[in-house]
This record gives sequence, C-alpha cells and structure tokens, in this order.
Amino acid sequence: MSTLRRTLALVGVLLLALVALADAVYLTLVHVDLETGAGGIGRICHALSKTGCEVTGGRFGDLFGVPVAVIGGGGVLAIFVCAVIALARRRDDAHPSHPLLVLLSGGAVLASLVMAGLSAIERAYCPFCVFWYLLNAAMFAAAFAADGGGLGSAPARGLRALRRPVGWIIAAAMVVGVGVGQVGHGRALERVGALVAKQVEEEITATLARAPITDLDLSGQPRRRYGGPGEPVTIVELGDFECPYCRQLWFHAERYFEETKRPLEVVFVNFPLDSTCNPTTRGNLHQQACLAALAGECAESMGRFWEYADRLFERQPDLGRAALLESAGELGLDVDTFAACIDDPATAAAIRRDIVIGEKAGVRGTPTVLIGGYKLSGVVRRPFFEGILGRIQGPAPE
Repeated sequence: MSTLRRTLALVGVLLLALVALADAVYLTLVHVDLETGAGGIGRICHALSKTGCEVTGGRFGDLFGVPVAVIGGGGVLAIFVCAVIALARRRDDAHPSHPLLVLLSGGAVLASLVMAGLSAIERAYCPFCVFWYLLNAAMFAAAFAADGGGLGSAPARGLRALRRPVGWIIAAAMVVGVGVGQVGHGRALERVGALVAKQVEEEITATLARAPITDLDLSGQPRRRYGGPGEPVTIVELGDFECPYCRQLWFHAERYFEETKRPLEVVFVNFPLDSTCNPTTRGNLHQQACLAALAGECAESMGRFWEYADRLFERQPDLGRAALLESAGELGLDVDTFAACIDDPATAAAIRRDIVIGEKAGVRGTPTVLIGGYKLSGVVRRPFFEGILGRIQGPAPE
C-alpha cells in the first residue's frame, strides 16, 4: 500500500491516542474527585451532562479496585506504542505491528460498547467517556486504513502477532501504563483526600458553632429510615425538583444514605424557586418547580414519593405535566387519580405548608440541608455527611 497513506493514518492514530490519554488522566482525576467528595474537577462534567460523570465512580467504575479509566489508559498507551513501532516499520507490509494495531484498537471499540451498555444500565452517561468512545472508533478506522490487509484477516494476524516480540512489548506497555496510572491514582487520592479532610473539618467546626434549628414542624413530611438500629439523626432536605444542584445532592446523598450504617431519618420538604406558589421567591427561576412539587406531594399521598422523586430528578428538566403523569404511570399509579390530585386545592395547601417550613428555616436557595438541625447550603458530599455525623453521633457502627 502507499507509504504516504500509511504514514498519515499512523500519525492520526498517534494524535488520537494522545488525546485519549489526556481523557484517561482527566477521568482518573474525576474518579478521585468522586471518591473523596472534593467536588472540584467533576464540575466540568456536570456542566456538560445532567448526570455529570457519576458513572465513572459508580458500581461499574472500577475493576478489582482499579479505576476503569486507569485500565483504559493502559490500553491507549499500548495502542500508542504499537503505532510508534508501526510507523517505524511503515514500509514493511508484513510487519506484525500493523495487524496488531487493528486488533488493539478493535478491542478498544468493543470495550467502549461494553461500557456504553453499562452506562445505559446506570441510566447515566459521562460526556468524557462518550468522547473517548468516539476517539476509539476513530483510532480503529485509522489503524485499519494503515494496515491494508483486509478486515477479515486482521484479527487472526493480530493474534499471531501477540506471540511475537512486538506483542510482548505491547503487553509490557499496557502493564506499565496501568501500573503507573494506579500509582498516580493512589497518590492523588491520598493528597486530595487530605486536603478535603482539612477543609471539611474547618467547615464542620464553623457549622457546629451556629445554633441548630430544632423548632420545625415536620409532621406529615415524606420520610425514610436508613442505616442500623439506634436513635437516628434527622436530615432534612429542602429542595426544588427543577434545581440542578438539588439533583446532584439527591443522588450523592442517596448513595451515602444507602451505604452508611449510621441510623438516619431523612425528611424531604418542597421549596420550589417559583413565585407562582412560593411568595418568598422573586420571579420564576424554575417555571415547572411548583407543578413538580404538587406531583411529588401526590406521589407521597399514594405511598411512592421516594421512587417518584428519583424519576423527577432523572427526567430533569423535563417536568411538564405530561412528563409528570407519564412518570406516575411508570410507577403503576392511577394516572387519572394522580392528575386529579395535582389539581386538588388540598395539594397546593400542602406545598404552602412546606414553604412555611422553609421560610422558618431561613432558606434562601436550594438545596438547603439540615443535619441534626445544623443548616448547610449547596451540594453536601459524603465527607461532610460522615464528618458532621461523626461529631454528632460518634464513630460509625461496624
């Protein structure tokens, strides 16, 4: 085949691999961000996607304790090294590095498909992961263009190449890549964790220095018990179903609540940032928030608030009436009864009672959280939950 064509294709693989390596480093840092609760670099993900990069730190985010981003980075390094060798031997059509590059990049595409499927199971997607999938597809196309030996025979030729010295070099490159990535991940985790712990301790000390809010009437509010036996600490979430930061808090907090052994009771209070139903708010920052709050109240009256709230935050910002009724139907609730409940004046009165609770608590924006009466604003992450509860309850149960 044309040496110029092969050269251009291999240079393309090298450039794409460098971008993919940068993506791997970023996603590894996001993994650290999610593990430590730092809430820093991961904000870029939330700016691009409703779900941010949560899937990166979710149940499919690592394999035997090694982040998937680190494993993928090792694979990209192997592709890069193979492309360098293939470029050096670009005039040798029979050199095993050419079909091996097709095999490696094809494996990366298959891995992308698997990860995309797991993301679908999580009902979330990571924008930087999707970008990586596209890079893998482009690397495969460039590697195939550089090989010129036919797609049908490339896998068999690539597998034979694995037994050659070039295959051992590539395997070593992947092992080194994963090893270096894992060491880097561990060091970043240690350093960021120490910084977060210091910051959390300072914030907790300042929070506990303020007087707790203990005179709120929370009777009749949606509540759920978590953790083990014992006297629970009450955690009150004052939120707005259309608020993107409330969405982040909801899923961060739910993950922590489901995993902790601390006895907790979580209470939800509506505080829609829409003057249509909330006179303490100016303007219509979230124009569907009042309607969504009514729907949430109806789900509570039918005993399905928590599942329904999950769906509202997942569908955000699609919270129009049709979407709200569709979500109710998906949970097996009678849609006609649900629609009548939304229009019932008694439901609107219940939302007004929620707003009074928020007003009494001095809420100015959402999300606002009360942990044992101590008020916090913004997205509260795992280290802060664990830290302040440790100060209130003592060591976590084994």
